[in-house]
Amino acid sequence: MAITKRNNPARIPPIIMELQSGWTHGKIKDVIERYDKKFHLSYKGQNKVAVQCYSSEAHQAIKEGLKSENMLFHTFTRKDERMSKVVIKGLPDYFETCLSDELDSMGFSGAIVSKLYSPNKYAVSCPPFLVQMPSGTDIGKIRSIKYIGNCSVKIERFRSNASLGTQCYRCQKFGHAARNCNLPARCVKCTEQHQTKDCPKKDKATPAKCCNCQLDHPANYSKCEERQRYILMLKNQRAVRKTANQPVPPKRNDQPHAEKQKNNYLPEFGIKTWADVNSGVQSIPPKSSLIPEDHDNLIPEDHDVATREMLDIMVTLKTIRGQFLQCTSMIDKVVLILSHLGKYV
Repeated sequence: MAITKRNNPARIPPIIMELQSGWTHGKIKDVIERYDKKFHLSYKGQNKVAVQCYSSEAHQAIKEGLKSENMLFHTFTRKDERMSKVVIKGLPDYFETCLSDELDSMGFSGAIVSKLYSPNKYAVSCPPFLVQMPSGTDIGKIRSIKYIGNCSVKIERFRSNASLGTQCYRCQKFGHAARNCNLPARCVKCTEQHQTKDCPKKDKATPAKCCNCQLDHPANYSKCEERQRYILMLKNQRAVRKTANQPVPPKRNDQPHAEKQKNNYLPEFGIKTWADVNSGVQSIPPKSSLIPEDHDNLIPEDHDVATREMLDIMVTLKTIRGQFLQCTSMIDKVVLILSHLGKYV
């Protein structure tokens, strides 16, 4: 019996549908089953449900089917359909509607063109254009173009700003791109449901209004409160993934006995090997740390040398008694005694 290999669903992006009023689970299934029979649903709350497909073909079929029925949804770009991106500078504003046709006449078909925001004051009449080409397009050939529509142009590879996240140019929401969006269009300058190019607001006397936070700035403002919340969420997600990918250090109890003994071997005295002791290396703490504060009261007034040495030996033995009991072998005990009392032998 042949085994059918199914793609890992985790590698196929979900399709996030916005549910219409009165929709039931059965209604949702009926809509999706028109295009593919194998899928599962994950309800997200806020009248949203994620459709998880099991193959790229099913994902594409459901996406195109929902779009043909004008269903409200957004999704994400699959790995097999990621497009090459370039930025074209030097064209007037009205080229947004004809740039795709110009590229098609030059042999580069299937281009998706969108206008980019730029802080340059000249970008209002001459903005940079983001051009997305189908996967496999020779970007080197596109970048070699010097003139488009009798205009001198400069073409650069697109470099996304990861610190700003992803924002849809269609609905102005965060986390997905316009090419995967079938939600109602929202203007970047006001809160109305129309594309930015169709906005009646042409003057700068009245401030722009953000459709995400309702404050007086464009929806693509880098300091927007909603954008900052979105960026903070991205940082938290990256931190969680980074922590999850870090190797877990072995527990102390999992170390071999020899290594454990080596690591814990008289650390407070710094003794490591028999060679250290035999070569005369002394790691003995100062006498003041071994002798009690009232030691001077125990010494006779005649300061007899033999008596002082005996008292030192007794104090030292009392100090190392705990370490002596913890020694697991005879050699450890010998090393411990010699390291403290060797000078008296």
